[in-house]
Amino acid sequence: KNLVVVTNRDHEYLVKSELASCGAAKAHVVLEPVGRNTAPAIALAAAFCRDKLGAAESEVLFVTPCDHVIQPVDVFAAGVLDAVKLAEQGSIVTFGIRPAGPETGYGYIQAGERQGGAYIVKSFREKPDQATAEKYIAAGNYYWNSGMFGFTAGRLFKELSAQQPEIAELTAEPVEKILEQFEKMPDVSIDYGIMEKAGDVLVIPLAAYWNDIGSWDAIYDVLGKDKAGNAVKGDCINMGCTNTLMLS
Repeated sequence: KNLVVVTNRDHEYLVKSELASCGAAKAHVVLEPVGRNTAPAIALAAAFCRDKLGAAESEVLFVTPCDHVIQPVDVFAAGVLDAVKLAEQGSIVTFGIRPAGPETGYGYIQAGERQGGAYIVKSFREKPDQATAEKYIAAGNYYWNSGMFGFTAGRLFKELSAQQPEIAELTAEPVEKILEQFEKMPDVSIDYGIMEKAGDVLVIPLAAYWNDIGSWDAIYDVLGKDKAGNAVKGDCINMGCTNTLMLS
Protein backbone atom coordinates (compact mmCIF):
# COMPACT_ATOMS: atom_id res chain seq x y z
CA LYS A 1 0.00 0.00 0.00
CA ASN A 2 3.03 2.31 0.11
CA LEU A 3 4.02 1.52 -3.46
CA VAL A 4 3.16 4.04 -6.16
CA VAL A 5 3.52 3.15 -9.83
CA VAL A 6 3.46 5.94 -12.41
CA THR A 7 2.60 4.78 -15.91
CA ASN A 8 0.80 5.88 -19.05
CA ARG A 9 -2.96 5.45 -19.40
CA ASP A 10 -2.37 2.89 -22.16
CA HIS A 11 -0.61 0.56 -19.71
CA GLU A 12 -3.13 0.67 -16.84
CA TYR A 13 -4.45 -2.89 -17.09
CA LEU A 14 -1.10 -4.43 -17.94
CA VAL A 15 0.44 -2.80 -14.84
CA LYS A 16 -2.45 -3.78 -12.56
CA SER A 17 -2.23 -7.36 -13.81
CA GLU A 18 1.51 -7.45 -13.14
CA LEU A 19 1.01 -6.01 -9.64
CA ALA A 20 -1.66 -8.58 -8.82
CA SER A 21 0.55 -11.42 -10.07
CA CYS A 22 3.36 -10.50 -7.66
CA GLY A 23 1.19 -9.91 -4.58
CA ALA A 24 1.17 -6.11 -4.83
CA ALA A 25 -2.46 -5.54 -5.84
CA LYS A 26 -2.82 -2.81 -3.18
CA ALA A 27 -0.17 -0.64 -4.82
CA HIS A 28 -1.37 2.70 -6.17
CA VAL A 29 -1.31 3.28 -9.92
CA VAL A 30 -1.08 6.90 -11.09
CA LEU A 31 -1.89 7.36 -14.78
CA GLU A 32 -0.12 10.01 -16.83
CA PRO A 33 -2.35 11.45 -19.58
CA VAL A 34 0.79 12.02 -21.69
CA GLY A 35 4.44 10.99 -21.33
CA ARG A 36 6.70 13.75 -20.00
CA ASN A 37 9.94 11.99 -18.99
CA THR A 38 11.17 11.09 -15.50
CA ALA A 39 11.33 14.45 -13.69
CA PRO A 40 7.59 15.20 -14.11
CA ALA A 41 6.71 11.53 -13.41
CA ILE A 42 8.64 11.55 -10.12
CA ALA A 43 7.22 14.95 -9.15
CA LEU A 44 3.72 13.58 -9.80
CA ALA A 45 4.41 10.52 -7.64
CA ALA A 46 5.74 12.70 -4.82
CA ALA A 47 2.64 14.91 -4.98
CA PHE A 48 0.45 11.80 -4.85
CA CYS A 49 2.33 10.61 -1.74
CA ARG A 50 1.84 14.04 -0.19
CA ASP A 51 -1.87 14.43 -1.02
CA LYS A 52 -3.21 10.87 -0.94
CA LEU A 53 -0.90 8.97 1.41
CA GLY A 54 -0.18 11.74 3.92
CA ALA A 55 3.59 11.62 3.40
CA ALA A 56 5.43 14.29 5.37
CA GLU A 57 8.27 16.25 3.77
CA SER A 58 10.68 14.32 6.01
CA GLU A 59 9.61 10.97 4.55
CA VAL A 60 12.06 9.23 2.24
CA LEU A 61 10.90 8.32 -1.25
CA PHE A 62 12.80 5.62 -3.12
CA VAL A 63 12.49 5.85 -6.90
CA THR A 64 13.30 3.05 -9.31
CA PRO A 65 12.54 2.23 -12.93
CA CYS A 66 10.32 -0.82 -13.40
CA ASP A 67 12.34 -2.81 -15.89
CA HIS A 68 15.51 -3.84 -14.05
CA VAL A 69 16.71 -7.27 -13.01
CA ILE A 70 18.62 -7.09 -9.70
CA GLN A 71 20.01 -10.17 -7.94
CA PRO A 72 20.30 -11.19 -5.18
CA VAL A 73 17.31 -9.32 -3.82
CA ASP A 74 18.60 -9.26 -0.21
CA VAL A 75 21.72 -7.34 -1.30
CA PHE A 76 19.51 -4.81 -3.06
CA ALA A 77 17.22 -4.52 -0.01
CA ALA A 78 20.21 -3.88 2.28
CA GLY A 79 21.41 -1.18 -0.14
CA VAL A 80 17.99 0.49 -0.09
CA LEU A 81 18.06 0.65 3.72
CA ASP A 82 21.54 2.22 3.58
CA ALA A 83 20.22 4.76 1.06
CA VAL A 84 17.26 5.60 3.32
CA LYS A 85 19.57 6.40 6.25
CA LEU A 86 21.64 8.79 4.13
CA ALA A 87 18.54 10.37 2.58
CA GLU A 88 17.09 10.99 6.04
CA GLN A 89 20.15 13.19 6.68
CA GLY A 90 19.22 15.35 3.69
CA SER A 91 21.33 13.87 0.89
CA ILE A 92 20.15 12.70 -2.49
CA VAL A 93 21.35 9.11 -2.86
CA THR A 94 21.77 7.05 -6.00
CA PHE A 95 23.05 3.57 -6.77
CA GLY A 96 26.04 3.06 -9.01
CA ILE A 97 26.71 -0.24 -10.78
CA ARG A 98 30.35 -1.29 -11.12
CA PRO A 99 30.87 -1.47 -14.91
CA ALA A 100 31.39 -4.88 -16.44
CA GLY A 101 32.93 -3.18 -19.47
CA PRO A 102 32.96 0.03 -21.56
CA GLU A 103 29.20 0.06 -22.18
CA THR A 104 27.95 2.93 -24.36
CA GLY A 105 24.25 2.31 -23.64
CA TYR A 106 24.32 3.61 -20.05
CA GLY A 107 24.97 6.95 -18.41
CA TYR A 108 27.82 7.11 -15.89
CA ILE A 109 28.37 8.55 -12.43
CA GLN A 110 31.81 9.91 -11.50
CA ALA A 111 32.56 9.21 -7.83
CA GLY A 112 34.67 11.50 -5.66
CA GLU A 113 35.84 11.10 -2.09
CA ARG A 114 34.39 8.47 0.21
CA GLN A 115 31.74 9.44 2.76
CA GLY A 116 30.81 6.52 4.99
CA GLY A 117 29.51 3.70 2.82
CA ALA A 118 28.98 6.04 -0.14
CA TYR A 119 30.93 8.43 -2.35
CA ILE A 120 30.33 12.09 -3.14
CA VAL A 121 29.14 12.43 -6.75
CA LYS A 122 31.48 14.61 -8.79
CA SER A 123 29.43 14.48 -11.97
CA PHE A 124 26.76 12.68 -13.98
CA ARG A 125 27.80 11.84 -17.55
CA GLU A 126 25.53 11.15 -20.50
CA LYS A 127 25.86 7.95 -22.56
CA PRO A 128 29.43 8.08 -23.94
CA ASP A 129 31.01 6.98 -27.21
CA GLN A 130 33.27 3.91 -27.13
CA ALA A 131 36.53 5.80 -26.58
CA THR A 132 35.07 7.85 -23.72
CA ALA A 133 33.56 4.74 -22.10
CA GLU A 134 36.98 3.09 -22.20
CA LYS A 135 38.49 6.14 -20.46
CA TYR A 136 35.84 5.89 -17.74
CA ILE A 137 36.66 2.22 -17.16
CA ALA A 138 40.39 2.94 -17.02
CA ALA A 139 39.85 5.75 -14.48
CA GLY A 140 38.25 3.29 -12.04
CA ASN A 141 35.92 5.76 -10.31
CA TYR A 142 32.99 5.64 -12.73
CA TYR A 143 29.81 3.64 -12.21
CA TRP A 144 26.88 2.90 -14.47
CA ASN A 145 23.94 5.13 -13.58
CA SER A 146 21.18 2.79 -12.38
CA GLY A 147 18.44 5.44 -12.47
CA MET A 148 17.50 4.69 -8.84
CA PHE A 149 17.32 7.53 -6.31
CA GLY A 150 16.47 8.10 -2.66
CA PHE A 151 15.56 11.49 -1.16
CA THR A 152 13.09 13.04 1.22
CA ALA A 153 9.97 14.54 -0.32
CA GLY A 154 11.07 17.91 1.02
CA ARG A 155 14.48 17.68 -0.66
CA LEU A 156 12.83 16.81 -3.98
CA PHE A 157 10.40 19.73 -3.79
CA LYS A 158 13.29 22.07 -2.84
CA GLU A 159 15.35 20.94 -5.84
CA LEU A 160 12.37 21.30 -8.17
CA SER A 161 11.89 24.89 -6.98
CA ALA A 162 15.56 25.67 -7.58
CA GLN A 163 16.15 23.79 -10.82
CA GLN A 164 12.76 23.24 -12.47
CA PRO A 165 10.37 26.05 -11.43
CA GLU A 166 7.78 25.10 -14.08
CA ILE A 167 7.49 21.60 -12.63
CA ALA A 168 7.55 22.96 -9.06
CA GLU A 169 4.71 25.39 -9.77
CA LEU A 170 2.48 22.65 -11.18
CA THR A 171 3.47 20.17 -8.46
CA ALA A 172 2.33 22.60 -5.75
CA GLU A 173 -1.25 22.05 -6.98
CA PRO A 174 -3.46 19.14 -5.82
CA VAL A 175 -2.85 15.89 -7.70
CA GLU A 176 -6.10 16.17 -9.69
CA LYS A 177 -5.05 19.61 -10.93
CA ILE A 178 -1.54 18.35 -11.80
CA LEU A 179 -3.04 15.62 -13.98
CA GLU A 180 -5.33 18.11 -15.72
CA GLN A 181 -2.32 20.25 -16.63
CA PHE A 182 0.25 17.49 -17.01
CA GLU A 183 0.84 18.15 -20.70
CA LYS A 184 2.27 21.56 -19.69
CA MET A 185 5.12 19.80 -17.90
CA PRO A 186 8.52 20.18 -19.59
CA ASP A 187 9.90 16.97 -21.11
CA VAL A 188 13.01 16.59 -18.93
CA SER A 189 14.74 13.68 -17.20
CA ILE A 190 15.47 13.62 -13.46
CA ASP A 191 19.18 13.24 -14.29
CA TYR A 192 19.44 16.28 -16.55
CA GLY A 193 16.78 18.38 -14.81
CA ILE A 194 17.91 17.93 -11.21
CA MET A 195 20.76 15.51 -10.47
CA GLU A 196 23.39 17.12 -12.71
CA LYS A 197 22.84 20.47 -10.98
CA ALA A 198 22.16 19.44 -7.36
CA GLY A 199 24.67 19.50 -4.53
CA ASP A 200 25.12 16.89 -1.79
CA VAL A 201 24.47 13.89 -4.00
CA LEU A 202 25.93 10.54 -2.90
CA VAL A 203 26.42 7.31 -4.81
CA ILE A 204 26.33 3.87 -3.18
CA PRO A 205 28.09 1.14 -5.18
CA LEU A 206 25.56 -1.70 -5.49
CA ALA A 207 27.35 -5.04 -5.15
CA ALA A 208 24.69 -6.98 -7.04
CA TYR A 209 23.95 -8.19 -10.55
CA TRP A 210 22.05 -5.47 -12.41
CA ASN A 211 20.59 -5.41 -15.90
CA ASP A 212 18.15 -2.84 -17.26
CA ILE A 213 16.84 -5.11 -20.07
CA GLY A 214 17.38 -2.32 -22.59
CA SER A 215 18.46 -4.46 -25.56
CA TRP A 216 18.20 -7.95 -27.05
CA ASP A 217 21.68 -8.67 -25.67
CA ALA A 218 20.39 -7.81 -22.20
CA ILE A 219 17.39 -10.13 -22.59
CA TYR A 220 19.67 -12.95 -23.73
CA ASP A 221 21.89 -12.29 -20.71
CA VAL A 222 19.11 -12.77 -18.13
CA LEU A 223 17.39 -15.81 -19.68
CA GLY A 224 18.30 -19.41 -18.87
CA LYS A 225 20.41 -21.17 -21.51
CA ASP A 226 20.99 -24.74 -22.68
CA LYS A 227 24.42 -26.43 -22.92
CA ALA A 228 25.06 -24.79 -26.29
CA GLY A 229 24.38 -21.33 -24.84
CA ASN A 230 20.99 -20.95 -26.53
CA ALA A 231 18.14 -19.08 -24.83
CA VAL A 232 14.92 -20.43 -26.33
CA LYS A 233 11.32 -19.40 -25.63
CA GLY A 234 8.36 -20.66 -27.63
CA ASP A 235 8.10 -22.97 -30.64
CA CYS A 236 11.60 -22.90 -32.13
CA ILE A 237 13.60 -25.48 -34.10
CA ASN A 238 17.28 -25.41 -33.17
CA MET A 239 19.58 -26.72 -35.93
CA GLY A 240 23.19 -26.46 -34.83
CA CYS A 241 22.75 -23.07 -33.14
CA THR A 242 25.06 -21.83 -30.40
CA ASN A 243 24.87 -18.73 -28.16
CA THR A 244 21.61 -17.65 -29.80
CA LEU A 245 18.46 -15.95 -28.55
CA MET A 246 15.31 -17.45 -30.08
CA LEU A 247 11.83 -16.11 -29.34
CA SER A 248 8.74 -17.44 -31.11
